[in-house]
Amino acid sequence: MVYVEPVHRDGWRARAKRVADLVITVAALVLLAPVLAIAAAASRLTSPGPVLVRQVRVGRDGSHFEILKFRTM
Repeated sequence: MVYVEPVHRDGWRARAKRVADLVITVAALVLLAPVLAIAAAASRLTSPGPVLVRQVRVGRDGSHFEILKFRTM
């Protein structure tokens, strides 16, 4: 059996993690933007319908939330 101890961040560590998460996310989106644009164009040109579809997923504690996905499959 595997047990993972939850990490509780507070103070400057929580803020530093949030800043790092945002910086990494923005950098990844900028780098992946051309690939995402090509996927969107290919999806739009090869079949009718929207490029993005909404799906309902189950999150923490059973809460439901919507995500947007590329319709590439």
